Amino acid sequence: MKTTLKVAALTKSEMMNRSEKNYNPAIWEKRIRELSNYKETKFYVREKGNGSFDYAVFYASYILESGLHLFLEFSPFCACLESRGFVRVEIDDEGNVYSNLFMDPQGKTGRADNCPANRKMFAASGIMVSSSI
Repeated sequence: MKTTLKVAALTKSEMMNRSEKNYNPAIWEKRIRELSNYKETKFYVREKGNGSFDYAVFYASYILESGLHLFLEFSPFCACLESRGFVRVEIDDEGNVYSNLFMDPQGKTGRADNCPANRKMFAASGIMVSSSI
């Protein structure tokens, strides 16, 4: 697996109190409460760097009622549908996020289609997937 990004874990309280919420606190807090209703919700941040256009990016991992374990970008101020397929995701204790493409029976690697059959398979296997990274 390749390292895709480096994140730091945040508690729900830390997420609620981030300065980035000041753009629209009601929506920010509502989205955090909604995500917190899922099983095993965890929040993460990739802090802004030194670049003049760099900014903090937030992520959440959570398990849907179907059992699908997702790692997605936390974007409370816009609703965007991801059309990309899934990659497999793992996060180690140091906050390194690793992603890996899937391999089909012919040995070709790529993103797995975001379709009901794959979502069901991933939910049954317990692996974490993402369409955001």
